[in-house]
Amino acid sequence: MDPTKTEIVVLGAGPGGYAAAFYAADLGKKVILVEQDKRLGGVCLNRGCIPSKALLHATHQIAAAKESDHRGITFGAPAIDLAKLRAWKESVLAKLSGGVAQLAKLRGVQIWNGRGHFQDSHTLRVETGEGQKFVQYDHAIVAVGSKSAMPKAFDLGNPRVMTSREAPTLTWCGRSWPPRGRRSRKFASRAGWRRWRRRANKSM
Repeated sequence: MDPTKTEIVVLGAGPGGYAAAFYAADLGKKVILVEQDKRLGGVCLNRGCIPSKALLHATHQIAAAKESDHRGITFGAPAIDLAKLRAWKESVLAKLSGGVAQLAKLRGVQIWNGRGHFQDSHTLRVETGEGQKFVQYDHAIVAVGSKSAMPKAFDLGNPRVMTSREAPTLTWCGRSWPPRGRRSRKFASRAGWRRWRRRANKSM
């Protein structure tokens, strides 16, 4: 297969990658954006900041309802459906990721879904669902972002010991929540889960 030629290839479609791709396209460059996940947005949008803040926003509604009592507006105890909550969170992520894809389309940025491997200083091999593709580029931007790491001391094979990748997808809610990790995701997750973990357990 003949390689596709481009001026700039960007590896990774997180906030750093797609912002760089869009800026290059705005300057008139031909750009290919490579992302191994099906959804654009990287860790921040799909597994980190945004899902944590979506859950945090949902828990704010419980606090707001409780605090409205002094205004003469009283609500009953909340009943939490974790499956519906997760489905709503996923709809938020899908909408935002779709927005990134639409911005890429409007700028003429090509999206390749697959895992990239550098063959040499000007060739990238991309393993896609349809097979291998090759792109020859003048310049490359590597913006692959972060990856969750489990310290050996905590790697016990217990599903209750998890990273920020697994936390927003839980089907249960424990009575204690001591997260460790990057500060923004850690505190957003802890604040959200703390507000409704007991009510969630009672409603299940």
